[in-house]
Amino acid sequence: MIFEKKFPSVKHGMLSLAELMKGKKGVLVIFTSIQCPYALAYYSKIEEISAKEFFKDISFVFVNSNQSTEDELETIDEMRTQFNNLNTPYIKDEDKELCNQFTAQFTPHSFLLNQEWNTIYEGAIDSWFKPPSEYVEGEMEKGFPWDDELPISPQITFIEEVLSAYLHEKSIPFVYKTAIGCIIK
Repeated sequence: MIFEKKFPSVKHGMLSLAELMKGKKGVLVIFTSIQCPYALAYYSKIEEISAKEFFKDISFVFVNSNQSTEDELETIDEMRTQFNNLNTPYIKDEDKELCNQFTAQFTPHSFLLNQEWNTIYEGAIDSWFKPPSEYVEGEMEKGFPWDDELPISPQITFIEEVLSAYLHEKSIPFVYKTAIGCIIK
């Protein structure tokens, strides 16, 4: 079972999603990258959310399934160099096993799993970035990531809304929001 498989992590040796689930009500898996400007914008946001006492019954984990290229290294060593200061576990999915299991397509792309390993939410972390279909002609060449100027961050995230509903055992307000970011390579 893929949830039992151990993957190399930045600070925690070899880790499995099953280990992260122990004693928790769920696991939030966030596929990310160390190169994508969209993914880079979310590391501190996720660290902030995961540190909230209210969310202590959820494990958070970053997963890097990207392959390295000549210009963009996505190796576990490079992850350790750039992100050794994270409190959230960060694992390398070198063979894209987790990526394929979840059918993750973007960085970032998040999945909230319950204790039965069912996905109860998939998609964007928040409304910080617009889906490509919402841009008007010529607008995509302006703004983030082309000019490196981030838009104003939303106060509440989709993830926080979903986690709150799940932990309060209320109906999930939505189960899918289009993930916005770079395509997993």
